[in-house]
Amino acid sequence: MKSTCTFLAAATFCALEALALESKAKYFEKPRKNRPIILAHRGSSGMFPENSELAIRDSYAANVNFIEVDLFITKDGEVVLFHDDTLDAVTNVWSVDKFANKVGFLTRTFSTYDFTLAEMKELRLNQRYSYRDQSHNGKQQIMTLQELWDLMREMRQAMDEPYKVGIYLELKDVEA
Repeated sequence: MKSTCTFLAAATFCALEALALESKAKYFEKPRKNRPIILAHRGSSGMFPENSELAIRDSYAANVNFIEVDLFITKDGEVVLFHDDTLDAVTNVWSVDKFANKVGFLTRTFSTYDFTLAEMKELRLNQRYSYRDQSHNGKQQIMTLQELWDLMREMRQAMDEPYKVGIYLELKDVEA
């Protein structure tokens, strides 16, 4: 698993470098003196389900400097945007009957490590906290890292200053 993480880190760095070169990094040529750096944690997670396409699109539109996303490796080795090592808090996993046999006997939770990419794509994201807007619950899929790259490229091409938002990747524990 460590070689997978090393490869993933190297591949991610190369992809980020390619995106930076592609857009000529115009935004980061400007001096940042006396200006704070704004980082959107899991995208606009206060307004939309965290690490979702809606959260990323909204934070990009808000002109943040970086969007922080969490990466998890699925059972079949695919890279998805997800924070927790369980699916319970931010997905509809409890309402999908076909996954009932995957609940942990002692923990009574659904481990992220036990799901393939195809299975995770069947789930829908929810807001983590009940005091946040629940109207987007159940409408967003878990994204892959490739889907994030494609989304960023799409949004950058639609803007006048194409490289104005960076991506901050956090690789979650893959050896639990």
